[in-house]
Amino acid sequence: MAIALLLLASGCATTDGGATPGPIATGWNRICDWSAQTADKVTRLVQDDDYRAEVMASVRSWFSDVGEGLNARSIEQIAAYADEARQLAAWAEQYEALAPYGAWLAARVDYYEAAQEAVERVPAPPTAAPKPAPAPKPLVLPKPPPPKPPQPRGTITVRAARPTLPPPRPSHTPPRVTVPPPTVENKRIEAATQSDYWRRKVATHPLPARANSLVPRMQVIFREEQVPEALVWVAEVESRFNPEARSPAGAAGIFQLMPATARSLGLSTANPDQRPRSTSPVPSEGPAKLLPVRPPQVRTVPDPAPQPTRVFDASGRPLVGMLRVAPNRAFDPATGRYYRTTSAGKLVEPPPADR
Repeated sequence: MAIALLLLASGCATTDGGATPGPIATGWNRICDWSAQTADKVTRLVQDDDYRAEVMASVRSWFSDVGEGLNARSIEQIAAYADEARQLAAWAEQYEALAPYGAWLAARVDYYEAAQEAVERVPAPPTAAPKPAPAPKPLVLPKPPPPKPPQPRGTITVRAARPTLPPPRPSHTPPRVTVPPPTVENKRIEAATQSDYWRRKVATHPLPARANSLVPRMQVIFREEQVPEALVWVAEVESRFNPEARSPAGAAGIFQLMPATARSLGLSTANPDQRPRSTSPVPSEGPAKLLPVRPPQVRTVPDPAPQPTRVFDASGRPLVGMLRVAPNRAFDPATGRYYRTTSAGKLVEPPPADR
């Protein structure tokens, strides 16, 4: 013990009147600094994990019924969640922490509405059915948080505050439905899955906000990788081209990759931006060949199709130069914009003024 004290004293002694610490004291200070930094990192990681757990608990509280409804075995059960899905999708996007899940649900509201419309179009035959269960209480959504006030200039935020989460959903009774005979059920499923119905329904939707900027860039990459360009529009179905969209099951990104699928492709669902850092015009191996996230190297206007389908205005006059790139989409190379069309090729949106 005496030898240890002597060594400690000699190490802590200074050589120039107290200005420079000895080697043991220097090492000890480094250990203390490292311990403090490590403890701070561990604390932050624990806090981050706790907050992520709180977010997922909130997602399960508000989205579990609706998500399970989409996987229901009967079309009637899916239809029963249509109104709730519409409300939750719009409400969740007002909460910063829940906005990715609201974006995921918004891209799937069409499925609930298709089921609801099919149930309404194909009524069940009158039967002496038992008295139906009482209707569940209407969904009551808490008021979203007020917008954050702008910070004064010169303010430095050391660590951002956690986004506000809504309170847990009060206890409720999920909607209960009566499943009709198989003949009626099959007719409803057929009505909800008809291609003509979906063409008409998609034609009424405005283009997603990011489509005009992302689709031309993605089509260039799809052509480079010899992938059908029409598959670009899978991103509209999965996420409406919203890279922040995230499902309660963990799928993320504009193409909604599950974590295991992302890992198998050398990607991660935790990082929304995984563009390769190289700007070489030669397509790189790995993730760059699997996801269309690179900027275009040649041009941003897609090549004309070999035999393009003609596009017409509301009066039936053909619009020269506009291209049909999907059943309900037309592209104008002159403006670089996409427009919605009917299945017959008529523009739903007004054409450019100079045509």
